[in-house]
Amino acid sequence: MGRGLIQRLMKINPYVFIIGFFFALFIYLAFLLPYPYNWIIIGIILIILILWGIKWTRDWRLLSKFDLSNQWFKKKYEKFISPIPGKYEFIEELHTETNVDKHIHEFLIDDKFLFEFDKWHGIIERDLTEFKNSLNKLNYGLSDEIEWLSYKSKILKKAEVLKKTLFNIKLILLRSRGFLKYGDFEKCKKISFKELYDNLELVFREYEEILNEFDDSSFNYIGQKENKKETFNKSKELIYKPSEISFRILNNLHIIVNLWNSFDKLDLHILGGAGVGKTDAISFICKKRLEKGLPVLIISGRWFRNNSSIEEQIKKILDIPDSYKWEEFLDAMDTFAKSKHIYLPIIIDGLNETTYNNAFSSLWRNYLGSFIQNLKSRKKHCIDYNLS
Repeated sequence: MGRGLIQRLMKINPYVFIIGFFFALFIYLAFLLPYPYNWIIIGIILIILILWGIKWTRDWRLLSKFDLSNQWFKKKYEKFISPIPGKYEFIEELHTETNVDKHIHEFLIDDKFLFEFDKWHGIIERDLTEFKNSLNKLNYGLSDEIEWLSYKSKILKKAEVLKKTLFNIKLILLRSRGFLKYGDFEKCKKISFKELYDNLELVFREYEEILNEFDDSSFNYIGQKENKKETFNKSKELIYKPSEISFRILNNLHIIVNLWNSFDKLDLHILGGAGVGKTDAISFICKKRLEKGLPVLIISGRWFRNNSSIEEQIKKILDIPDSYKWEEFLDAMDTFAKSKHIYLPIIIDGLNETTYNNAFSSLWRNYLGSFIQNLKSRKKHCIDYNLS
């Protein structure tokens, strides 16, 4: 029994014993300090420990109440894919990823999303390195045989502003990558790549305006006549190179902006005719998530039997006793998702398969909108697969 309890605790928070150990260590070290500082530190530690313990105990009781675990989610998935006469049977080996899969990965902010983000982050990083090199060449490579007047200082000044803007983006990209790695989605939502994009576009346009002032006839050349054309061409290349790279970064940052918009998507509807691969896509992604120990809740539209509220029917489908409130179940789902540092989706597959009195049910028409709004008001853990 003791061993089972320990395993249960570790599933909820694998760091619970490590944290407890360090708290005990800090208290021991505090005793080594002179009075009264030792008791002050011990008091602070105990207050923190009590507050943390209250929260942890609440989470543990909440998950225990609904028996949420990886195994619980796996059983619900196995029930979903169990063969049904006349119904599609999922065969993993036959699955081919489509744009539907891409949208789901972006919606879930999962490892595929992270891979895509890292890919474009890496491309921008390489462009930034190239930009830095081009700026060094611009600073030291403009020929002294051309009398630049104020143009040289203007272009270098604007290039420096461009540099600061670009390397601020680099810092934000690094920070956002850290937030993604640790599943800190609330901090991710506070990052506006659209704002960064708009700011870069503005600075880029200002640099372009200075570029438009470049004209061979506007500057006096004091070097050898036969080298004039080559000198101006090299100088022009140096001046235009930062703009060329910045434009590339601007386009790639736009892709990051579109990716980052996933954090604003709180529900996802997938429409399509029979046999196009909607159920196949969600079955494959659910299986892969569960294999990684990541929860996902999938429910079939055919399991809804009457026109009572969606929440009450889901409770019955999941064998949740009537004595437990729907909000309590969502709290438990949120707690479990936070313990995994992920979004936990609720997937409803095949809304068109819901019937009542031998006719298509009005359940979704009457309640789906309010059901999704209720989830949106809490956390992002709902995908609605509207299969028609």
